[in-house]
Amino acid sequence: MYDKEHKFVENVNHELVEAVRIDTDEGDEARHYLKRLLKNYVVETGSKKATELLENFRVEVRSFWLVKPKNLTKLPLNLENGD
Repeated sequence: MYDKEHKFVENVNHELVEAVRIDTDEGDEARHYLKRLLKNYVVETGSKKATELLENFRVEVRSFWLVKPKNLTKLPLNLENGD
């Protein structure tokens, strides 16, 4: 896991974007957004993988990163609509 994670962060273009973990207090909004997306996806598709991610969300969320433009200060997330 560490090698894959390390390689991912190493390959991100740090001049243009930043990769941020969402399993921290600062990632609260993105984490809730991800969970809502997964729930909607399960409802629409019956995805077993998304169901497993939700069932083990506290552990699985550690594998997700938010990759965003460096100059973006506020995430354009609409939690209610999942947009």
